[in-house]
Amino acid sequence: MLKNFFAMKVCRLACVALLALFCGNHGAEAADASLYDLFWRRAWAAMDKAYDSKRDVSPRGHALMANALRLRGKWTDAVAVLEAYSTSFPRSVRPYADMTLLLGYEKTGRPEEALALSERLWKSCPKDLRYYVALAQYRLRKDEEPRVVQTALERVLQAADTKERRIYALSRLVRLPGDRTTQALSLLKLQAGNKAAAKVLLLHKKPWPQSIRVALGVYAHLTKDDKAAVERLASVPITSSEGRRAAYYHAWSLHRLKRRAEALALWGSLALALALTHGTSPGTTAACWLPHPTLEGDPNSEIQKGTRLPPKRPP
Repeated sequence: MLKNFFAMKVCRLACVALLALFCGNHGAEAADASLYDLFWRRAWAAMDKAYDSKRDVSPRGHALMANALRLRGKWTDAVAVLEAYSTSFPRSVRPYADMTLLLGYEKTGRPEEALALSERLWKSCPKDLRYYVALAQYRLRKDEEPRVVQTALERVLQAADTKERRIYALSRLVRLPGDRTTQALSLLKLQAGNKAAAKVLLLHKKPWPQSIRVALGVYAHLTKDDKAAVERLASVPITSSEGRRAAYYHAWSLHRLKRRAEALALWGSLALALALTHGTSPGTTAACWLPHPTLEGDPNSEIQKGTRLPPKRPP
């Protein structure tokens, strides 16, 4: 139960998540029942008084008090409680208490101690804390030299377990000095319209490799620069690793440029390629891919509402 007081998406997530942890099936220990009740009611003044009056506060009581102080933004007092009593917490709870302590050091202007603690946590903390530890390290180091910032962001990327978190790390990596081609390509795969990543690739020496041509071609299509999209995607073979994706956006840009005969031919080739892969009839596949004559063929608007049109995502 004690672990639940710290096992949360730390600092910036809603405090209601912490309250929800107190609503589980675990009952409050008898000695802590009054503190538990006061915490739940957010009766902070009464809770402070009850805590100060107790001679024998349990580790759970100290955890409750540290979180009550944290929720009120009293980080200096929360840090004092954690520094004094966190060693009494069970071993399984310590990383979560230490993460809260790390944030307390950060909030109270003690960056050296925060960094030292973050390094210890990075080496041994549970998987569900690694992203938050890495993120804290990045915040603490983001004004240092680029090499140090890069190392911190690479840890954030390494620990990122969602698309949004990977985008967060990559979007900051591409802004650092040096060759950021790899990070820019990775970012555009996750967020095809990312302007900063496209800017990095546009500076790449020509002739561009196919991966860059496709990434920038798709970017051009999404930003309504259909002429550039066609120029960049036209030379990508449909049988190549990214050929179908390139053909999808190439055809839509042709369609928006009123070059519909060329778009139709390209959709036909794409339908045939898909049919050969999936064992379906080219005619059936084509029926799913040909544009409706009343639509302008924007795959980011009308197309997503159609039933006989190309799907929301390229093949």
